[in-house]
Amino acid sequence: MEEHPSPEDLRRFVEGRLDKDDARRVVAHFLEGCRICGDEAVRYNLVHLSRRKPGSPGLNNPSPEMNHVLLTLLQESEMAPRRA
Repeated sequence: MEEHPSPEDLRRFVEGRLDKDDARRVVAHFLEGCRICGDEAVRYNLVHLSRRKPGSPGLNNPSPEMNHVLLTLLQESEMAPRRA
């Protein structure tokens, strides 16, 4: 498995501030199956959403791709509620 993205890169990815090449590298890392980084990205996303004020810049209009990546990570996360 490739080297883990830095915590700063994961935060910038979630906030939509990572350039395209680095964002692709982070997504590729998730696709390789790194649950540690996926769970960390989910935590950053939850914190980011809880701190964001309505109308603030950032992920107000995330791309469909970003929505898909973050939703997939959340569904696969250990933090996701499990259905019986």
